Amino acid sequence: MARNSDPHAVARLAAIIESSYDAIVSKDLNGIITSWNPAAERLFGYSAAEAVGRPVVELIIPDHLLAEENDIISHIRRGEGVPSYETVRRRKDGSLVAVSLTVSPIRNSRGTIVGASKIARDITAAKENERRIRLLMREVNHRVKNQFAVILSMVRETTRRSSDPQEVEAQIRDRIMAL
Repeated sequence: MARNSDPHAVARLAAIIESSYDAIVSKDLNGIITSWNPAAERLFGYSAAEAVGRPVVELIIPDHLLAEENDIISHIRRGEGVPSYETVRRRKDGSLVAVSLTVSPIRNSRGTIVGASKIARDITAAKENERRIRLLMREVNHRVKNQFAVILSMVRETTRRSSDPQEVEAQIRDRIMAL
């Protein structure tokens, strides 16, 4: 569909990109930003006027992930897409944002690769939910271990005080139910 010269199809694709909630950014093979949709403005804080024409590494790639960007360009130059993956990007204010990123080659009308499109989805809320779930699971695990320690202590004390298996069983059952 990208090679379609139908002006209605081109306008429809442009409308999809403009109205997307995901940041859609294109760049040439040198990493220079060639397009920047409104969702990219909201996510990263740069206007299209500020971003287009500048190197993507200068704006949104954290220093510790520069090698990741070089790897992406290498895949794109070979005509390979980059499967979706989670990473972080830098906003205009310097803060980092967790994103799910999908990268695909852009080809011209002759089929030659001329750049890459990147679709970035903010996954900050999902990451925070994962963090909270891990925290709750650690708390539940801690509480369960504490309960087991109490039960083991009760079993030890009960078996010290009685040698009758039925009496031990009844006392343990009563104490566990009391918990």
